[in-house]
Amino acid sequence: MKDFEHSHGGYLSSEHVQFFGFRSRYNLVAVITYLSLLAHINRYDLLPISLMKQILNFETLLSRAGISPETPDGEFSALPAPELALEHLDTLWLQVSGTLCNLACLHCFISCGPKNNNHEMMTLEAVQDAILWGEKNAVKEFYFTGGEPFMHPEIREMIEAALRVGPLSILTNGLLIDDEMAAWLGEAFRTSRYSLDLRFSLGGTTAEENDAI
Repeated sequence: MKDFEHSHGGYLSSEHVQFFGFRSRYNLVAVITYLSLLAHINRYDLLPISLMKQILNFETLLSRAGISPETPDGEFSALPAPELALEHLDTLWLQVSGTLCNLACLHCFISCGPKNNNHEMMTLEAVQDAILWGEKNAVKEFYFTGGEPFMHPEIREMIEAALRVGPLSILTNGLLIDDEMAAWLGEAFRTSRYSLDLRFSLGGTTAEENDAI
C-alpha cells in the first residue's frame, strides 16, 4: 500500500498501524478502534493521521500498560479497564420473587420453579430502597419479574411503591390473579398517576401446545 502526504497533516498506510493492531488485540477498546482504522484504510487506501489521533491515542495507552515495540510477546501488562460514570438509568428490573415460581417451564432460562430458592425473594424494604434509588437516578420505568411476582406476599405494597414513582410492568404467568386480585389491580390502574401493565407469555397457540411446556 502506498503512503501519501496531505496538506492537512499527511496520511499513514496500513503498515504504519500494523504494530498497534498487533499489540491492541488484548484490549477490547483498542481492537474495536483498530478495526475502525482498517475499515478506513480499506475504503480509502489511506488513513489521515489526524483521524488516528482523534479516535484513540494508542501510544499513550500502550505506554501506560508498559508496552513498547520492543516488548516480547506474552509480556504485556493489562490495560486499565475503561470506566463510565452512571448518569441515569432508563429502566430498573427487580426480581421481586427471586427464582420462586408456581410453574417449572422447560424453557425458563433461569430454571425457576416451586422448589428453586437459589435467589431468595426480595424483602419489601429492599424493593422500596431500590425504587427510591431508581427515582434519584432518573429511572423512567420499573419492571417486576421472578420467578412469579404474584407469589410474593407483599406484592401489593411493592406495586404501590413503584407506581408512586413511575410506570410499572409486571411479567407474570397470570395464574395467581384471581377475581379479587384482578379487581385490586384494576383499581390501582385507574387511580395511579402512572401506567400499570401486565405481561403474559404463551408457549403456544393452543392449550395443548402451551401446557406441554
